[in-house]
Amino acid sequence: MKKLLFFLSTIFILAGGQSAGALTIDLWSQFPNYQGENGLYAYGYSPETNTYRSIAKKPDANHTFLTPEQPFENPMIVKVNQPWIYMHPSSMPQCGTEYGTEDVNLAFLSPYNNLYNLTGSFWLKIDNLYPDSGYIQSYIKKNDTLLFSSYLNPGDVVNYNLTNIFLNYNDYLYFGVSSAGPDYSDWGHLQGRISTVQTPEPGTIMLLVSLASGLFGFAGLRKRLIK
Repeated sequence: MKKLLFFLSTIFILAGGQSAGALTIDLWSQFPNYQGENGLYAYGYSPETNTYRSIAKKPDANHTFLTPEQPFENPMIVKVNQPWIYMHPSSMPQCGTEYGTEDVNLAFLSPYNNLYNLTGSFWLKIDNLYPDSGYIQSYIKKNDTLLFSSYLNPGDVVNYNLTNIFLNYNDYLYFGVSSAGPDYSDWGHLQGRISTVQTPEPGTIMLLVSLASGLFGFAGLRKRLIK
């Protein structure tokens, strides 16, 4: 009986909420030009207060989000040469005059109850003027749950491949970069894809439910007959 309940609950979770079609988002080609385009958002994140803040779009530039009220305009997130998205957090005391230390996040808002696969890379570009500066922590979170984290030295590239991540409708994924020290040139970069894992159509789901109920019912009858 417990196995039947688990099977049915799994099916109904996947079937619930908004109906999910095939969805693939390439973070570079579908990087937003305004907040929320393609389900993507540019945020600053304060670890101290655990709060997110929308980063302003630069009025005279496409695909550019920054913080003009702070020196160096960090945190900043910009679509640069394919396939990379440039992500610079705010860490230096003289940078965070308005908001304090902040990570930079590219966020995705799930339109479905569905399973997702996440593939891609983080890269820390070397600043030739300050080659010994710039150290970052990259991470991916589902709401407040950490799914992936990696420390990067200048020049490092780290890949991620996360499969079958279940998101409810309106859950968030956060692709984040934080500074690993109060230094210059935290030139973090991100590239990747978000894609849904195909789930059965409603008719198929009902068929599976009927088959499962029949099989478990038959098993129970057989058990009683054997006794």
